[in-house]
Amino acid sequence: MAVMEKLMTTQEAIKYLRISRVTLYTLMKNGKFPAHRVGRQYRYRKNELDKWLDNQ
Repeated sequence: MAVMEKLMTTQEAIKYLRISRVTLYTLMKNGKFPAHRVGRQYRYRKNELDKWLDNQ
């Protein structure tokens, strides 16, 4: 059975990536950022953020 990875909140992703909230939402708006909508909020997987960083 696979271990469920904890999803990061927007605030956690901002701290992890060391970017501003505006920058995060701009990246998401441009479709260049791995985000998942959960209800009315966004969540982020650490492994996807790491992959995104590697490709930058």
